Parts: sequence; C-alpha cells; structure tokens
Amino acid sequence: ERVEGGPPFFTGKVNPEDVKQLVEKLSYSGVFSDDFPDRFKVVHHYPYTEIRLTEGSTVRSLASFHEVTEEAKGLATDAGIRIGNHGAKVTELASSPQEYLVFRLIWSEIRHELDLLRPKDAVPDEGELVYKNRTRYWQPKPAAP
Repeated sequence: ERVEGGPPFFTGKVNPEDVKQLVEKLSYSGVFSDDFPDRFKVVHHYPYTEIRLTEGSTVRSLASFHEVTEEAKGLATDAGIRIGNHGAKVTELASSPQEYLVFRLIWSEIRHELDLLRPKDAVPDEGELVYKNRTRYWQPKPAAP
C-alpha cells in the first residue's frame, strides 16, 4: 500500500542505470548535500510514512504524517493536523513557512521519482522487511524444499 505500507509487497527488477540517474537527479536537487534540512514532522502515536534513501555513506530519512492525514481527508500543515472543517489544501498551505513548503516540495519530488522507478512487471513477494544491526533490508521468503 503506497501510503500506509504493509502487504502486499512486490518484487521486480529495476534497471541499474535508472537507479543511477535517480540518485544523480536527487543529488542535483540537494537531497544528499550536507546542508539538506533533514528535519521531519511526526506526531507521536500517529501513523506516518517514512522515505529512506542511501547514497554511499549518506542516509536521508524523511518521515511525515501528511500523506496519511490527507488520504483520510484531513490536512497536515507545519503546525499539525486539522481534521474536519478546513479550507482548500493549497490555500491553507500557502501561508506555511518556507522550510515546510520546501520539505513538501522535496517529498513530492522524491515520491514522484520513486513511483516512476517502480517496476511494471513486479510480482507479489511474501518476504519481510528486516531491521538488524542498524540496517534495513528485504528478506525474501525461503523457497519451498
């Protein structure tokens, strides 16, 4: 599931040149630069989405509740969450601080580029995401004997 995560998970092949071009594009955008505003907004005990990117030894982890909130017809701003009666998203966000708007712009760019990278011939995979020794990786389900 694109926003909230979870199964079904899919596996597919991605052209390494496409990945290289994505990293170059994100590097050009400043995602891996030392002065990247590596801040995010997460409300404790509220669902959020995390995007984790690695380029060499540089790791960028962005997390935000805005996708989950807005999928449920709420509104996420730099000040928090609004559920129910709120104005149009574009109007409400127009008065946000520049840093938050840049965060949302970068998030959208990364999301868009990752969506383009998703293989069209992906197949369901029953493996699991493993977090071990401060590293996340995909562990495929062992093949049946």
